Amino acid sequence: MDAVGRAATALLILATGCAASAADDLQRGTELAQSGRWAEARAAFLEGARLAPRDRRLLVELAGVEYRQKNLAAAKRYLRRALALDPADRYACDFLATIYYLEGNLEAALQYWNRIGKPEIADVQVAPKPKLDAVLLDSALAITPGSVLTLDELRTAEARLDALDAFPSYRLDLAAHADERFDATLHWLQLPAWTGVASALRGVAYQTLLPELRDIGGTGVNWDALLRWDAQKRRIGTSLAGPLLHNAKWRYRWYADARSETWNAGGPEDFRMQRLASGLEFQAIPSWRLAWQTGVEVSSRHFANLPGFGGGAAIKYSSGLTYELLRVPERRIRIVSAVNGDVGRMFAAPGVLFAQARASLDARWLPQARGDDYEVYARAQAGTTQGHAPFDELFMLGVERDNDLSLRGHAGTIAGKKGSAPIGRNYFLANWDFHKQLYRRELFTVAAGPFVDTGRTGDVFSRSRFQPWLVDSGLDTSVRVAGGLRVNVIYGRDLRGGSHVIYATVGR
Repeated sequence: MDAVGRAATALLILATGCAASAADDLQRGTELAQSGRWAEARAAFLEGARLAPRDRRLLVELAGVEYRQKNLAAAKRYLRRALALDPADRYACDFLATIYYLEGNLEAALQYWNRIGKPEIADVQVAPKPKLDAVLLDSALAITPGSVLTLDELRTAEARLDALDAFPSYRLDLAAHADERFDATLHWLQLPAWTGVASALRGVAYQTLLPELRDIGGTGVNWDALLRWDAQKRRIGTSLAGPLLHNAKWRYRWYADARSETWNAGGPEDFRMQRLASGLEFQAIPSWRLAWQTGVEVSSRHFANLPGFGGGAAIKYSSGLTYELLRVPERRIRIVSAVNGDVGRMFAAPGVLFAQARASLDARWLPQARGDDYEVYARAQAGTTQGHAPFDELFMLGVERDNDLSLRGHAGTIAGKKGSAPIGRNYFLANWDFHKQLYRRELFTVAAGPFVDTGRTGDVFSRSRFQPWLVDSGLDTSVRVAGGLRVNVIYGRDLRGGSHVIYATVGR
């Protein structure tokens, strides 16, 4: 017992001595920092932190030294360590949030400000003033003056504004008052009338017009249309989408589409597909994390010279769910999942049912603390078909303007005719992209980077070159033009077959 008592006494004396030494280092470092001797102050604080690793004051002071030296990454690291010791430290929370705010990372700033009941919103403004209905805009923003803006409210506002699609480009900013309150301002880009004409003509190079109207009469209703006069791929379509009951949380979309296309799957003869479809969809956005949609479609198709697949009318019910699995604002990482399912019936014969299910996982990472000079993107998707689905409902992997399953080394058309890409009842597809901004000015931005795509689908035409796993790689270059237009030029190569694709698109 005497030995144990002597050991405990020694440990107590040692701890007391370390604490006293750490306090001396804190005092000495503070005096050095006040005189602008930053390197010596950093050394004193580091020595104190070594002796007293659980003293958050030393970590906060180290963050202050790094901040004055413009080493924001180190300042954030020390502040996170301090908050790990005391998550409710008001000064550390405010300090860390302010750094993220200065870097333009508003989500990360709100994550730490919200811990201490900040920021209180003094006023909500929109600049320039839009013609959008005020009640509808309020339902999208959901930010109330006199209350604290939470991270959930910011993300929900962005999700509903994105779905509303009334502003070609926007950002939400906070401007500080002297009394530590903030004004929340929605800044958006008001485009001249000629940009609408340019947008409608963006598909002229591939014999397509894409007229559109946004926020018709301030109601939030958007109209889109497509007219393609390509002899091998004629198509006309229109859609009307908008909010329900002046509430951005609820949306509807009606569409109609007609196609007449020539296909060739490598056989001696072409076949022709004619298809008419119309549908109505409803979507709900209760929060930034969750959105769901449901709808019904009626369609009719006719095939000429395509044995094994019948035509006729069909009705299909669809539903889907999008759920954000992860968003880490400090690391600028976002992962979103989605599942969709369809159940349909062909009326050509009694009891001809079919069903489809699809799932996807999207991940986006911006490695730098601010800006988007570098971007890493990954997507994995899979789908399956059960029952007797019509040919036009099957999955196609490849690069084609009517297809969103991009296997970028496989062309979806040859000599203007569809059918050259793999088409199956089931599929798996993974896309990996890395982008680097090469040139940036006010009017346009140029970015480029490599990609790798891999996929597989059991080809319904039993073409042997599509049976194994398919792997493509290449270069994707994009030019973003002020006003929302984006020009993409893709060079992709099939690493197994050796073929290559050069493809260009112009979109929003």
